[in-house]
Amino acid sequence: MRLKSTTLGALFLMFLLVAQTAPLTVTNDVNTTMLTSETNGEDSFSVSARNGSSWSSPASIDYPDDVGYHPSLAIDSNDHLHVTYVDNTNGNLEYMTHDGSSWSTPISPDNSGNMYRFSDSSLAIDSNDHLHVTYLDYTNGNLEYMTHDGSSWSTPVSLDSTDDVGRYSSLAIDSNNNLHVTYYDATNSDLEYMTYDGSSWSVPISLDSRSYVGYQSSLAIDSNDNLHVTYRDIPNASLEYMIYDGFLWSTPISLDSNSGSDDYIGAPSLAIDFDDRLHVTYYDDETASLEYMTYDGSSWSIPYTLNSQCRGLDSSLAIDSNNHLHVTYHCDIGRNTLEYISYNDSSWSTRASIDNSAHRNTGYHPSLAIDSNDNLHVTYYNWTGGNLDYMTSSNSAGGNNTGGNNTGGNTSQVWSSPVTLDSHQYVGLDSSLAIDSNDNLHVTYLDQTNWNLEYMAYDGFSWSAPVSLDSTGYVGKHSSLAIDSNDNLHVTYLDETT
Repeated sequence: MRLKSTTLGALFLMFLLVAQTAPLTVTNDVNTTMLTSETNGEDSFSVSARNGSSWSSPASIDYPDDVGYHPSLAIDSNDHLHVTYVDNTNGNLEYMTHDGSSWSTPISPDNSGNMYRFSDSSLAIDSNDHLHVTYLDYTNGNLEYMTHDGSSWSTPVSLDSTDDVGRYSSLAIDSNNNLHVTYYDATNSDLEYMTYDGSSWSVPISLDSRSYVGYQSSLAIDSNDNLHVTYRDIPNASLEYMIYDGFLWSTPISLDSNSGSDDYIGAPSLAIDFDDRLHVTYYDDETASLEYMTYDGSSWSIPYTLNSQCRGLDSSLAIDSNNHLHVTYHCDIGRNTLEYISYNDSSWSTRASIDNSAHRNTGYHPSLAIDSNDNLHVTYYNWTGGNLDYMTSSNSAGGNNTGGNNTGGNTSQVWSSPVTLDSHQYVGLDSSLAIDSNDNLHVTYLDQTNWNLEYMAYDGFSWSAPVSLDSTGYVGKHSSLAIDSNDNLHVTYLDETT
């Protein structure tokens, strides 16, 4: 998971404890940003909890200094939380864990003083629940690595200390617990790769050395342990891709490129289906269009324009149990509406404005999720009313796979009328929607009028009243919600209180 840095804000982590007896699916990833917050000149790391009936007040889990930069969060097989982050005051790599009942005190796995607020870390957990972290030694320009074997942290190891290396590291673990990491070499301006086979690390390999390539690499591993990496090529304003098939790395492939460096490829949404096919939606700033590409295991398709009438900002891509693709996005031209398009294994539907009745300036920041019955759910912001809105498409009522009324294309889809979940003025920005094992819906969002983090739930019959999870100061931006295997809720968000 890649993390971005800001200079203001606090990472907050909240979780909900709900007893469940049904078999559940583990969610091990929470999308976060680098969030720090100044309180009386100091930054803080905070957490809040709910035990099934009410949310606690946020509590700072690490606050004495300027802490919380570049957090990387992971959840183990016991649903224990683990987080690494940077203590900018002392220049240390920090670590904390939550065992289900309380947070540990912060410890410094690396207290060399060589960390800085730009020192990204990437944390991953193997099948034995051992922790692995790669990070940047900013002082020396090295790529560093540490591991925790369940009892103690190893000493730091410099994986690559040649020149200025180690930025934007992305760590992934395959089915044999072998480690793989991609990162940026700032001296030579190229993309580097290393692997650990269980006994030793390989020497660094330059995957792409064409100059100023390798920014913001994202590494993923499919069910066959093939490696996939995407990254930015700055001079050519392109999105690049490479694959490792277990024997050789491919040559770099430009998935899409623009004529000028100012016209960049933006906001990609990547998903892998059950057949290990890769799918990505993104907007092209040069052509102001929503684009799509797919990888079938041997080659990438050419870019396919899903919408040439608008850029398709904030696209959200999800795949149902039949490998059908579903995309919601904000169309930024004309009425500024929420649009939807789908793919049924043979062709794309015609784009449809699913919320355009009596509305303008709606469909911002959509969050799309699919439940166990392949019903679609989307939350989004309606700028005109300043509301959080919600829509659903029922599979049993003519949705994803059963036919029904046609929204304008070859894949029939029945969408409900828009429902306003919260109509208090200027609420609903940055909504994040998640579905638990019982198909109950959970959504967090920003109340911009009061600058609160809000929460609502749907139990299959009705929506709850909005609940302010955090109303202290300027909080609630960029919330990201995830649900673990016990249906506990976890949310990160920004605190901009000064």
